[in-house]
Amino acid sequence: MVEIEQMGFAVYARGHVPKPGRKEKLGEVEQPITCGGITVNNGDIVIADEEGIVVLERSEAEAILAKVKKDAIKSNISLAEWQVGHRQKISALVKSLSEQAEQK
Repeated sequence: MVEIEQMGFAVYARGHVPKPGRKEKLGEVEQPITCGGITVNNGDIVIADEEGIVVLERSEAEAILAKVKKDAIKSNISLAEWQVGHRQKISALVKSLSEQAEQK
């Protein structure tokens, strides 16, 4: 069994099942599933961080990667610089939403 710390990425779950259920019939492989109201097909790319989860359709992956690379070249900032700016934007948004909630 692989320990979560050794995987190198975050794992999100609503709970856990310490005892597996019985297998009364064989399931199907490479079939779409629905998770959190989103359909995930075989070959789709799932990206997750502490702010959310995105599912990219396999057919869109190359176009999205090309756009991201182009945007990264234009911005010419490091990941650390981007993270600082992103945190500032999120903090400002949270503060604004909090102030709006207090006014109501």
